[in-house]
Amino acid sequence: MIVRLAKVSDKEAIFMLLEELQEEVNKRYNVQHTVDKKAPTKLFEKILQRDDTKLFVVENGKETVACATLHILPLLRHGEFRGWVDGFTVTKSKRRKGIGTLLLDEIKQYCSRNKINVIRLTSANELPRSRAARYQTTS
Repeated sequence: MIVRLAKVSDKEAIFMLLEELQEEVNKRYNVQHTVDKKAPTKLFEKILQRDDTKLFVVENGKETVACATLHILPLLRHGEFRGWVDGFTVTKSKRRKGIGTLLLDEIKQYCSRNKINVIRLTSANELPRSRAARYQTTS
């Protein structure tokens, strides 16, 4: 398994993962939201080029099996940066195999290297494991 920052060529796989996550949220909350898989490639490329947003993927061979977005937020009051992770998803067939932990560990290492001391993980699905991990420190 390899955890790395996303590339433009990952767009389709990332949107498939996000669609799978959205379907679970829709079922749980009885809503009908969709993921725009036709999002402009230029917007996706801009997101990948931003310094304050990092999109991580996990590859298992040639298959992308997980992704998460790290938003880096300045907190003037505390004089520091904090990370906010959302869109954290592992494809259903690969769950409970340590992939989410591997992804979160890499995000924590990235934050530590970049002096981001607090990470907030939110979950639209409000799964018990995600709720327990909502606030993480990298120290």
